[in-house]
Amino acid sequence: MSFPSGLDATSLKSKTLSLELLVSIMQNPGPMFVTRPEFKEVVKDHLCDSILKNSVSTDKPVFSYSLGIFISLVKHFRDVLRAEIAVFIEDIFLRMLESGNSSFNHRLLALQVFNKICSEEKSLLEFYVNYDCNINSTNLVEKVIEILCKIAQGKYARIEYSTIVTADQELQLRALALESLVKLVKSLIQFTQEYQAKQDEAARLKKEKALAKAKEEDHTENEKEIEDENQQVEAINKMDE
Repeated sequence: MSFPSGLDATSLKSKTLSLELLVSIMQNPGPMFVTRPEFKEVVKDHLCDSILKNSVSTDKPVFSYSLGIFISLVKHFRDVLRAEIAVFIEDIFLRMLESGNSSFNHRLLALQVFNKICSEEKSLLEFYVNYDCNINSTNLVEKVIEILCKIAQGKYARIEYSTIVTADQELQLRALALESLVKLVKSLIQFTQEYQAKQDEAARLKKEKALAKAKEEDHTENEKEIEDENQQVEAINKMDE
């Protein structure tokens, strides 16, 4: 799986600088850039295509910056890039990790993307809802977890990977995959705890509201009883007169 850049030194330097500037912009895009429809269209129609092509570059800085931009797209634009994100993950990152001849750097950086995604419970759960729970879509989260488990269990220690991944590199990839799975579990636990806390708070507020309403009704009923008693006393007094 070879991805030649086909660029001379000057063009490569220019591309690297452009990607570096894009990374700095996309990491902190600001509310106007994130919410304006015209900016979203530019990202969807032009930036995604550029990043898709650069994500298979043999030049490590180009590939690395491209993945950094992809992570920012997931964080800020995943609501409008569902199809594009699926293409990136399935056709680029998962394929690199499954391939028999991807370089160590490509595997490492692809794993770093999944490591970042697994650390953000909101992104992870939205992926599961938008893809795995959609009968017309692929089970994206399931596939990511499967490849992470395979790598953590020693996928790259097999003989067919011995010419591209050294023993030390295999341990590094295995550790990163395992770390990603741990982050995934922690993210799910955190989400569950936060969700339960919100449910408990909602139940508490509902109970307080019900108690307040009951007290108000009791107070109103007591006032009505007192008023009735006063009316009866007045009626008796009038009869005595």
